[in-house]
Amino acid sequence: MARASNAQTISLAIPASEVKNGQPIEADFSRDTTRLVRTYLKFYRHLVSDDPGDWLFPCRNGGPRSDHLAEDMSKVIYRETGLVMNAHLFRHFAGMLYLQQRPGAYEAVRRILGHRKLDTTTSFYTDLESKWAIRHYDEVVLSRRGKS
Repeated sequence: MARASNAQTISLAIPASEVKNGQPIEADFSRDTTRLVRTYLKFYRHLVSDDPGDWLFPCRNGGPRSDHLAEDMSKVIYRETGLVMNAHLFRHFAGMLYLQQRPGAYEAVRRILGHRKLDTTTSFYTDLESKWAIRHYDEVVLSRRGKS
């Protein structure tokens, strides 16, 4: 459940009992993410339910939407983009995007994805990461040209 932590950001808290690995999730959203959530709440959430309840993704009566959300998301993504994507792939996609920008930052990805062991995280991404690391290496080395 997301809650307002101050006027500019939102915090997220998911208890351990609702998380697959039994680890609670707590995070403060950035201002940009908070802005996206607030835009959704202001302009789009009412298209699903007029009930002003606490659920970010409610069912028609305003309660928590637990059935078919992942399936419906997959259908919309496929219809709009032609991509086959499921809810679990979102996690891996996010990890991949993060590591593209920060090669080697496995510990951050492990924490964000909630993996108990670092080996779980590295086993998913090490094959992809060499080309990203080389690109970053090149950018760093070439950025030093002409500097004393």
